[in-house]
Amino acid sequence: MHNKLTLGRRIGWALGGTGWTIGDRLLMTWGLFIYAPPAGTGLPERLPPWTLLGVITVWGLVNLCGRVIDSFTDPLVASWSDRSTHRWGRRRVYMIAGVVPLTLATGALFFAPVAGASWTNVAFVTVALAGYFVF
Repeated sequence: MHNKLTLGRRIGWALGGTGWTIGDRLLMTWGLFIYAPPAGTGLPERLPPWTLLGVITVWGLVNLCGRVIDSFTDPLVASWSDRSTHRWGRRRVYMIAGVVPLTLATGALFFAPVAGASWTNVAFVTVALAGYFVF
């Protein structure tokens, strides 16, 4: 059976993507503000002021790690859910299973374990961000 993707359904899919994108951008913007705040805000830097080749910051590398993990886990989870025959539907069981870990990973990003710049914070935010992208 082949259903035509109507204009209304295409708009619905686009709006769903828009909501996720807004949430993702807000989280990344606030994460940057919390871990590497602009000078003059009075907030402590929580990541070391180290750069790679003078242009790639620690926050950039942390994000890159998260996105690389995301690039592997997205197709994997999509494949699992595509093959799902759960009585609740293909996607719903994954969304329900992921809501608590996603909430914990997202919330963890706002609570660095060390108050100042630390490589412990780098490891922590890398793991939390990876959890955010996986769940």
